[in-house]
Amino acid sequence: MKTDVPRKSIKTPDYQIRYIKKPNTPHENFARIYRSLYESKRYRNLSPTAKDIYTGIMLACNKGNMTRCIFPKSAYEKITTKPTFHKAKKELIENGFIYEMSCWARPSIYTLSDAWMLDEMPRQEPIFLTEKQYDQIIKGIKNLTSEESN
Repeated sequence: MKTDVPRKSIKTPDYQIRYIKKPNTPHENFARIYRSLYESKRYRNLSPTAKDIYTGIMLACNKGNMTRCIFPKSAYEKITTKPTFHKAKKELIENGFIYEMSCWARPSIYTLSDAWMLDEMPRQEPIFLTEKQYDQIIKGIKNLTSEESN
């Protein structure tokens, strides 16, 4: 027996698809993840936090189109806690994604590395800078970022 009950029509949403707008900044920062990096065994074996930290360091370095940058506490606190950051940083160094240069009681300088592409990882010794060396590197970073903004 067939009933003549009216069917409810399926309505399309009243809203339109909205595209995400870029922030109102003249030069939005971005980080590239190349296919070779993304598909590499070392990258795949990184923890999610290490991947986030690596992306954050890449964003910090790309501000001035450099391979060296500072990734201060204020930046990594947005992602994770201090102990987890240090664990992720160690993981990135051991897998050849970054090098760390440090100077007593100052933010570390991170250098992006391509050592992750090598079959065998070279031994990474900690790099400790004198205050003069640290200041020279920071001055170079600031000069490059100020040239980019001009």
